[in-house]
Amino acid sequence: MAWNSLASQWLASLSFLPLPPRNLMSQVDSATTDKIRQIVAAAGEDQVSRYIHETFPPPLVAIGYYSAENAPNWLDIDKFMGWLSRSFQSSHPSLPSTPMHHTVPRPSQQHSQRSPLPATYPPSSPSVLPSSSPMPPTSSSAAQFRPSPSIAGRSEHRNAATLSDFEPEEPPPVPLLRTVVTPSQLKRQRSAAISISSDSNSDSETPPSTRKRSKKKSKHRREEPQAIVISKQFSVPELRTVTEPQSCWSIPRPGEDFAYLLDMREDEREWVNKKKEPLSMIAIIKAEDQDAWGQGTGGSLTKATKVAALDNVLCQVASHRCQGIYKCSQLDLPLLNNHQRYEPDDDAMRELWEAERAVNVRDTSSSHIRAASFYREVHEKKKCPFVRPDGSPCPGKPVYRKLKQMNYDGKYGFIGCQFYAPNQQHRFVSIYRDADEHLVLELFQNNGEFLSPPTAISASCARVLPPRQGGKGDQVCPYSHVDAFGKILKGKIIHHSCDATIRIFAPIDRTDRRAIVYLSGPHNHPRHPETKLTRKGKDAYKTAITLAGPNSSVLRTDHAETSVKLFEGMPPISVSGALANSRIKRKMIYDFATVDNPYGLGWEGEVTSQKMRDTMPPEKRYIQFLTSDDGVQFVLTMLPYLGNRIHVAKVSLHDNTYVRVHGIWKEWEVVIWDDKLDFRATIARVYSQHESKEVFAKMWPALWDTIARVTGVEVKFKFIHGEGLRAVLLDGNKPQAQALGLDLVLRNKPHLSGVYERDPQKILKYILRTCVFHIQRKFAEMAKVVPDEEMGRIRRCLYLKSHAELEIFIEQCKKSDHKVVRDWISDKDSIKEWFWPSINEFLSEIPREDWYLTPGDTNLNESAHPYTNQHTGTNLPLLVAIQTAYKLDLQTEAKIKLMEEKCVLINHNNSKTMRSRRNSSRRESHHRKAVERMEATDELEAIDLALTQQAEATKQLKERKKEIRAVTGVKKTKKRGEKSKAALPDAEEMAGVIEPSPHSSPAQGTRLRFEELTNYTSNLEFELAPELEPQQFTLDGFEGFNPLGFDLENLPYSYLDPGLAQDFD
Repeated sequence: MAWNSLASQWLASLSFLPLPPRNLMSQVDSATTDKIRQIVAAAGEDQVSRYIHETFPPPLVAIGYYSAENAPNWLDIDKFMGWLSRSFQSSHPSLPSTPMHHTVPRPSQQHSQRSPLPATYPPSSPSVLPSSSPMPPTSSSAAQFRPSPSIAGRSEHRNAATLSDFEPEEPPPVPLLRTVVTPSQLKRQRSAAISISSDSNSDSETPPSTRKRSKKKSKHRREEPQAIVISKQFSVPELRTVTEPQSCWSIPRPGEDFAYLLDMREDEREWVNKKKEPLSMIAIIKAEDQDAWGQGTGGSLTKATKVAALDNVLCQVASHRCQGIYKCSQLDLPLLNNHQRYEPDDDAMRELWEAERAVNVRDTSSSHIRAASFYREVHEKKKCPFVRPDGSPCPGKPVYRKLKQMNYDGKYGFIGCQFYAPNQQHRFVSIYRDADEHLVLELFQNNGEFLSPPTAISASCARVLPPRQGGKGDQVCPYSHVDAFGKILKGKIIHHSCDATIRIFAPIDRTDRRAIVYLSGPHNHPRHPETKLTRKGKDAYKTAITLAGPNSSVLRTDHAETSVKLFEGMPPISVSGALANSRIKRKMIYDFATVDNPYGLGWEGEVTSQKMRDTMPPEKRYIQFLTSDDGVQFVLTMLPYLGNRIHVAKVSLHDNTYVRVHGIWKEWEVVIWDDKLDFRATIARVYSQHESKEVFAKMWPALWDTIARVTGVEVKFKFIHGEGLRAVLLDGNKPQAQALGLDLVLRNKPHLSGVYERDPQKILKYILRTCVFHIQRKFAEMAKVVPDEEMGRIRRCLYLKSHAELEIFIEQCKKSDHKVVRDWISDKDSIKEWFWPSINEFLSEIPREDWYLTPGDTNLNESAHPYTNQHTGTNLPLLVAIQTAYKLDLQTEAKIKLMEEKCVLINHNNSKTMRSRRNSSRRESHHRKAVERMEATDELEAIDLALTQQAEATKQLKERKKEIRAVTGVKKTKKRGEKSKAALPDAEEMAGVIEPSPHSSPAQGTRLRFEELTNYTSNLEFELAPELEPQQFTLDGFEGFNPLGFDLENLPYSYLDPGLAQDFD
């Protein structure tokens, strides 16, 4: 009978079950509660757990309410004691003295028919019952519901228990193999039956029999189909032995049932943690598994379970659930619909990986997506940095604002804050150089919606992450999604749950390297790529670190001769996909460097040399072209696999480097960007002695023809073939560009391209772009002698709108007052047919879409030069330079192959969006630091000005002092620090009382004695600089000045003239 049918019958039988009592606690007193607790303590938690599973249906048990701790809330004493009595009696069989009238099977059979414990539900750790677990009948419903023989056999070997709680005086040996019980076998097992009376509480009945079981029949029983006992509540029909933990475990399919015996006793490796403590088998199994397991229980050490399949050793039982995957909320892949994974499925994993790579390519193939990416970046990442006086952040939204004039990136606006105010550090975000400003403006004017989106844009996504990556960070999809109506959709990384479960029986003894692993329920997602570091990869890279030395870096370790030999010439990713992550390798090197090296290894391995043999077939040959005709000497090297990558590239970049090869030899690197893998690759290298037009006239045909010869496919140019390279990017070298024009004239097919141009200089405007950074370097040199205003006009030549503006600009430069400007424009005037179109969108014949989808600089080349130098060295003889580059190119080829094989990127943060974000952050940081420097410079200038003004004022005061001394003859002033008192009459002269003036305020109506006034004013002391010492106080010139309100007309004459002082009584 199928499991679904069994579940249906089981649910139908639930109507016969007694409902558990509710609110029983309110009906019992404290004495009853104590009594229940005593009974539970005497019976044990295992018996209570068995009672729960046999009495209540699995859906109620799965809730976790019923437990030994809260037994007073639900336990019926009478029913429990009756059940307990029957359980004890069935555990201690005795031979009847009278013929048996009714018999029941022995305990293990009885439990297997009427009350088996769920396979995923150990008594010590209640967990959620999986939907795939069998739903057995309870004791009260056994009479009404009996499973068919097939159901009984399935139920028993999943849940059979052979270890009883109470052992007899002479316990028989517990076999590892147990017989699958069928109704016919029940009739033959009469000797082990227990005689009981027939009553209504009997769970099952068998025909009466008094025959004794013979040893012969016992032997015959062992030869019948058998189940392997794992524990008291769990058994399986098949146990598969493995000797190492699996990276992806297979799960039994419907109709199958098996577990794994992991036996690592022959494994001589040391499995310890950072503290050198032995790892548990549970930790080892989960660490090696690429699937993520969590929730549930990690296995109790105090409530261990005896595992018969492991020689009855005590084990902790871990029960976990698959943590699923994290996916983009816009994900729309049929691959995840009703997906079921029982075995590792590399095809499904690859299909999912290829789908995401296709989305990544789509993200770089549309100007609308590029503009949408910038719009999302501003809204999701670029928060306004301004903080209000109350400490709250600025709530302003980003808006498009106009600049006073076009900036050096050719943009007329920027993204600012809606609450922008002068002298406040609000949001300021420059529009990406490669973003179409018209589309950006359209998005900001229409609340993130395109008015006319292209039909090729899709909102679907394929972003999928494992839990250890998807559950971290801001959980926002890096890809841009635009629906059919042009609306930008935000992709959130959401959790996709999985119902697959795992149970691990691991010995408590950490030295016992065995375990039982049981999985149930299929995964609903493809398996993860190998992004978790396995023990094999960890050991291999630790060996590489040891051989490379303790002071090594990721770069040196990966490319050390010892590592090349250790990994057999392949990158470390060949051992484990997780070694593609530099962060993991960097952490391992750090961990190695922070502990003492017991071997004291600090030496490099022996250097091996690899000879280039001309006898190799062309498809495997590295030196593809060598010539010394007509005094032109150059060598072209290329791996055919790398050369083949140019057929999927949008642009090829070419630039010379001068430090790697000794003497006059120069290396010309040909670089592409692989949009699918977000990876820069040097596909060819050309070594030459000169940079003349004649040399390049041979190098260009040699390059294109060699690629066609070794790959079997002609290099295509979009302006000729309608597909292929959209642009060729150079650094402004005139011989290089002119030779390219000569070659393109010969390759042009007017009947296909519609271009009938025969002038080598004019045909370049259909495909050539010149690096703007090389031009800006020249502008930086000119700015040392040219005023800022004129340099601003010169810098904006990159964004001229028409030929008329170009002519005006050229005339202005020719009439410049600065020779460096006149010389520069004279040099460019000779190559004006291709130079101006190669740096200006409006003068170029490259389509607008292709202009924004191809870079405007050779930074990929510039970064490839130091990368090659770091891995190969500098100032090398020509042959050594070729040999070391050959090894490096082999590494690059292997990386690309392994990325596609392992479905793991070397750098998963290297997409166009990520790189634009980092570039924007760097530019903002530079801008912020420049503003800070300007503000500091302005403040220092203000301080210098204040110091200058103060010095001038001091000088004037000294001059005035000199004049005063010359006029008055005063040479000596009071010494600094002497006290000065106000000049007032003596106290005797001030005797008497002064009436306040009638005009004084009421607050001054108090009569003041002259003695008090004198004492008060005498205490007023001043310390003044000599030049500020006041003159003698007189009343001259103070007519009408009466601050104290005195009646001056009635003052005594002695006050006005001390010589007339008299006594007034």
